[in-house]
Amino acid sequence: MITSRWGDPWRLPLGVLGIIVAIVIITSILAVHSPAKRIHNLSIIDTINAQ
Repeated sequence: MITSRWGDPWRLPLGVLGIIVAIVIITSILAVHSPAKRIHNLSIIDTINAQ
């Protein structure tokens, strides 16, 4: 549809997809980092008692 109307072939936007994937990976790591650090600093007894 794009090619027939404007004459430009459609290409997969790899640069934009790469940026989106990088942002998703970074935010996933940041979301897990703080709770994992907090759990790591707890003792085993506190971890068991928290449940």
